[in-house]
Parts: sequence; C-alpha cells; structure tokens
Amino acid sequence: MFDLPKYGDGVCLARMAELLDMLAVDRARLRRISVVVTGSNGKGSTAAMCARIGRAYGLRTGLFTSPHLFRFNERIQVDNVEIDDDALALLKRKVEVVVADVSSRRGEQFGAFEALFALACLHFQKSECDFAVFEAGIGGRYDPVRLIGARDLRHLGRFRACRSARQLA
Repeated sequence: MFDLPKYGDGVCLARMAELLDMLAVDRARLRRISVVVTGSNGKGSTAAMCARIGRAYGLRTGLFTSPHLFRFNERIQVDNVEIDDDALALLKRKVEVVVADVSSRRGEQFGAFEALFALACLHFQKSECDFAVFEAGIGGRYDPVRLIGARDLRHLGRFRACRSARQLA
C-alpha cells in the first residue's frame, strides 16, 4: 500500500512519535481507550474477540490487525466495518506527506507498518472510537503500538485477554 520497505531504518520509536505528533494523533486519548494484543500465536483472533466484546458493550470500536485475508482494508475496521476505499486513500495521502517530511528532516526511512499504524490511529480518532484494539506488529519494545502506551494484553489465552477487555469497558 505504501511505497515503503517492510521495516524502517533501525529500531527507533522517536521518528514514529514525531510522525504521530505531526499528524495530531491524540496519544493520551488512545492510551485511555486502547488495548494491545501481543504474543506469538492467536493475536488476530484474540484482537477480534476483544473488539467484539467492546461492541457488545455498545462502544464504538476500532480494530487494527495484520495481515489481511481478502482485502487490505480489513486491517482497519470500526464497528466491524472495513475502512472504505475513499477514506483509506485520503488518509494514505495525508500520512505519506508527513512521512516524507519527517523522513527528510531526520534522514531516516519509515517502514510500511509504521505508516499503516499511523493511518489506523488517525482513522480511529476521526471515527471517534470509544475503544480500540491493536494487534502488535513486530512486538517488543520497538513496536509502534507502544507509543500509544495502551494496556498490553500478552496473549496467554483468549479468556484472560477478553476478561481484561471487559474490565476496560
């Protein structure tokens, strides 16, 4: 989707933080309303289940997962509805402009996942989500999802993750 390499230059969250700030992503709000699902296996299904719990509680719920099964758009959803092509194209252009600016000033290349994560954050903010579920990408201390400081639901089984999601709702 983005004309970027899979991974950016090195492991640096500073450029990602600058990107989110330049896009006016309210990280403090995302921190309050989000959970991050991490682990080796089952992250996507656990994230989807947590999102369903949020919707069951009547919360406007964003879901960010990777990879997609059929269409790229299914990676970013609000209330189980994929981001539409027009919104995706509009946000993509916005993210690309800021990525180019930050990259040229810092002399660092962004990765495609970083750009996509920023796009998802923007979409959830514009959609006024009450709850957001993010599936971690590379995981660990350098995963972009750490920048929102959400609660980390290490995948230790669906019951624990979903119970935690219910406690947040």
